[in-house]
Amino acid sequence: MGVFLALAGCFRGDEEDRQRISVPPGATEEQLIDLALEVHPAPRQLNWQKLEMTAFLHFGINTFTDQEWGDGSDLPELFNPTKLDPRQWIKTLKDSGFKLAMLTAKHHDGFCLWPSQFTDYSVKRSPWEGGNGDVMREFVDACHEFSMKVGVYLSPWDRHEQTYGSEAYNDYFVQQLTELLTNYGPIDEVWFDGANGEGPNGVKQEYDWSRYFSTVRSLQPEAVIAIMGPDVRWVGTETGFGRETEWSVIPIAYEAADSTDSPVTSKGIFRPQINPMDYDLGSREKLIGARELSWYPAEVDVSIRPGWFYHANQDNLVKSAEQLLEIYLTSVGRNAVLLLNVPPNKEGKIASVDSLQLVNFHQSLEEIFRTNQLTGGIITPSTSRKRLETGYLSDGSLNTFWEPEEDDASPSISVEWDQPHLFGMMSLQEPIQEGQRIEKFILEAFVDETWQSIAEGTTVGYKRIMHFPTVKATRVRLIFPEYRGPAPRIASWGLYKDLPQVYFEPKGMAFSDNLRITLHTDDPDAVVYYTLDGSLPDVQSDRYTGPIELYGTTEIRTFAVSPAGTKGFVKSQLYNKARYKILLEHAPDIRFTAGGSLILTDGIRGGTQFDNNRWLGFQGTDLEAIIDLGTMTSIDGVKLHFLEDIGQNIYPPDYVDIYVSPSLKNWRKVGHILPESRDASPLPVGLDLNLDRHLDNIRFIKVVGKNHPIPKGEDSEEAPAWIFIDEITIQ
Repeated sequence: MGVFLALAGCFRGDEEDRQRISVPPGATEEQLIDLALEVHPAPRQLNWQKLEMTAFLHFGINTFTDQEWGDGSDLPELFNPTKLDPRQWIKTLKDSGFKLAMLTAKHHDGFCLWPSQFTDYSVKRSPWEGGNGDVMREFVDACHEFSMKVGVYLSPWDRHEQTYGSEAYNDYFVQQLTELLTNYGPIDEVWFDGANGEGPNGVKQEYDWSRYFSTVRSLQPEAVIAIMGPDVRWVGTETGFGRETEWSVIPIAYEAADSTDSPVTSKGIFRPQINPMDYDLGSREKLIGARELSWYPAEVDVSIRPGWFYHANQDNLVKSAEQLLEIYLTSVGRNAVLLLNVPPNKEGKIASVDSLQLVNFHQSLEEIFRTNQLTGGIITPSTSRKRLETGYLSDGSLNTFWEPEEDDASPSISVEWDQPHLFGMMSLQEPIQEGQRIEKFILEAFVDETWQSIAEGTTVGYKRIMHFPTVKATRVRLIFPEYRGPAPRIASWGLYKDLPQVYFEPKGMAFSDNLRITLHTDDPDAVVYYTLDGSLPDVQSDRYTGPIELYGTTEIRTFAVSPAGTKGFVKSQLYNKARYKILLEHAPDIRFTAGGSLILTDGIRGGTQFDNNRWLGFQGTDLEAIIDLGTMTSIDGVKLHFLEDIGQNIYPPDYVDIYVSPSLKNWRKVGHILPESRDASPLPVGLDLNLDRHLDNIRFIKVVGKNHPIPKGEDSEEAPAWIFIDEITIQ
């Protein structure tokens, strides 16, 4: 391998140089794998990855105009927080486990949260603090007080600045960047957004990325440059979930490396040209044809609310502690750093409902990962290049790790306890300062006198967390069947008890007559409490002892308490008694069945979250439903409620046709409904399509919603669109 590396002409020297390595033409797969093992994170990248949880603070003039993307025309006088309290922001985040906070110093509207010398469109033109305030200064001071690292978001797209679209704008942008990087102390992350909504006929601006990057490296050399930069990439989605296979070593193809769009400064600062939304970024197959290999780790950005800026009408849509935990497990737990947006409100504070969920989320993390179940067990490796110290796997250091002998054909680690142990999560870490190696792992437990596969995954990287149904066992083994290089390396391994979970059988659904519900937990010794009146349960509520019979619409709320006193999340399921029976001509997508077609006539709307099990989803097929009213009757109309969520390719139907019949024969068309012509919403919204018409002597109603391809100009244009519907109301 050493001879090949010499021929490769790769960058050598310190760790900074090993962030990016050149590949010679014609390299074989084996040679590419050898080179990939030599790609390591730069110190700034390693320090950033160890943060695990970082926070976004979207705050600005949009907060006061109730917008997501301002157009730069809003008067600066609108910015006037009455109780601005960055200390409250940072203390809340610190208490919730976050290590870095990042402020939107300037969003796309161009309004600056610091008194920039280069524009009047800033806080100095606002009534706040008499025009003498500096949000950035108060934010940074609060970060220093609470030992929070500092991030700065500066949007290259500027809808206010008059020089935008010319070379003069690059001067302007660098001047503002220089202000932020010289006047506010150490900066740990600089975030350049790639968003630009100008469209094909909008103002064109050639960003001088080389100059931007060099400015950051010169003024804040320890800061990572994110998203439109060389150090950190966008994971490719804003859902909060990373890839199940997440490589930090990314191949750069020849055409991308040669592209004039690939910014390379005279100092070799390079932003890899990749499609961050590709499912596969770094597999062996992807390495073939690479010209360069780069350490380019993922950042998962998501908001605690549907929007990025604060909107009062979203106070009841804040993600729960349970949802935040799931996001953590599928972002940090999938070799990425979580960037969670928590937007301050118009007063200038983080809303109490957001704070409550953050604190509860952090408490759940601490509860789960407090005790490693491996403690006290006898750990045995298949082989080891040096004596395996049990403490290596739980000492919190990436610098101590287990590595088997190179001739070990089936490397593994096993643990055995004297007494059965319960666990429902596993955490793994590689010593990524030495690169990334593991391609597949399998966790097995000895249950019922046989080895059973409990969980398996692919990449590990900085951290991989697996969540699975609780297992009770005295023996466990972790196997590594596939890896790069001579042997896998593991810096930490942990098995943890999950919070006590309650499961419903069946889950929330609509029903026609009566329904029997069973509750159970993975921990046979846990106690379950529940309510049927919509109130929050506590230990004074009814204790579950057997199946629950339902005869009408009911919400069951429940939680479990472990023998040690650990409380699980409150779970709820809604069971709705449907008014009518309904038949679907086309089945919904298996991922979006919402418990069946009866949900369409249960009188309950599904909100604006497409994945909350309250919507029926149809991709590429029409909606065609027949409602049986049960008897001949008269109606005064039909109301249909659809979801529009452009970011998820969910659109209203082209049109809806309504038919009626007394006997499922001789259908009579009574309505043709078109969606209202309007601009698409940047946020998910519910849309009503109504037929207001009195009709006599009918029993059956047929609804046909016409699907269509995704409109041209969208990311997935011409692909099949989704139709989501949650309710058909008969008046």
